[in-house]
Amino acid sequence: MVDSAMVPAGVVQPADQREQLRAAVIAGPAGFGGLDERVTGRLWPVLVGPELIGRAQAQAGHVDGRRRVLTGAVTAMIVLGLCLFRRESVGVVTARVTERIPRVRVEGTPSGSAVSKARARVPATVWEHLFLAAAADMPPAGTQSYVFGLLVTAIDGTVFDLADTAQMRAGFTTPSKGRFPQARMVALVACGNRWLLAARIDSSGVSEQVLADRLVDQLRPDTINLADRGFFSMDRWVRAAATGAHLVWRVKNGARSLPARLDQTLPDASAWVMLHESDAMLARRRKTGGDKSLTRLQPVLARLVEFTVTSRDRAGRPVKTSRYRVLTTLLDQRRYPADQIAALYAECRAPGLMETSKPGRNTSDARTEEVQR
Repeated sequence: MVDSAMVPAGVVQPADQREQLRAAVIAGPAGFGGLDERVTGRLWPVLVGPELIGRAQAQAGHVDGRRRVLTGAVTAMIVLGLCLFRRESVGVVTARVTERIPRVRVEGTPSGSAVSKARARVPATVWEHLFLAAAADMPPAGTQSYVFGLLVTAIDGTVFDLADTAQMRAGFTTPSKGRFPQARMVALVACGNRWLLAARIDSSGVSEQVLADRLVDQLRPDTINLADRGFFSMDRWVRAAATGAHLVWRVKNGARSLPARLDQTLPDASAWVMLHESDAMLARRRKTGGDKSLTRLQPVLARLVEFTVTSRDRAGRPVKTSRYRVLTTLLDQRRYPADQIAALYAECRAPGLMETSKPGRNTSDARTEEVQR
């Protein structure tokens, strides 16, 4: 479910460039390093513009101390340019930025050390406001980004290396066998174009579940949200459903992993189940909240859909068969058939959504998958 809605309105993009962009989006952060300026030049205006940067600076209360070239807005555009043009030097990217901004005319290009100092002058809150504003301004999604008339989103997490400095080591966990301190990110992503709608970042020592708890209030009505089996808990489910978003969350297959009582088996072989907060979930919630007086959550009705996904190689030979169980708030079996819910999760399921593919890997060569109920 990757569409080309990230292209600016009114811009005709050649087929080869669309395919390059599609492959880069699927590959993740590493994929953008191989794009040429024909593609990234078109993508750049979609990410952020000077007006958006100016609003972020105003929200953060930042006033530029420099009135010449390396203002906060120009610095922000250089940082974004360095992300898009990962193979280029600071000087080359800075030259490209200053060429794009009206009324910027300088002799020579600011040095790398000058850009570094300029970045240090911009407070971190500016980048936070900039991301929030840009994330909320998602380009129109294509029709393939919708299922049942709902925009398909997912919650997923990843970790990434940071610079090996004393400051980073003090604030972020270094894995026992790792060389670099790492940050963990859990993000809310639009599945069709991989647009990040919201994100929470902390040290890799903080679990995905803790970051997900900080994120679920960002779910939106008129969307359908997917999540891997590691994210389910009764409390998180209740809070996520209260946002008005519809949920299709995978749960573990173990007998004790889903504290639910069968309420009714439906004609399409899915079932209504009544969720109950288990003793273990209640104890964990009390410990996390630091409040032993928390009472047990009220039972909640949900729908359980079970199916099997068989992965096949290019020759059609079965490689792996996995059993899936997903809980959903889509209770109406006639309006939301179980086989369509199964197909949705199998196609766009959250696991791997945020993973970075190796450079040069052709993601279109992935195994085909067959869904059975």
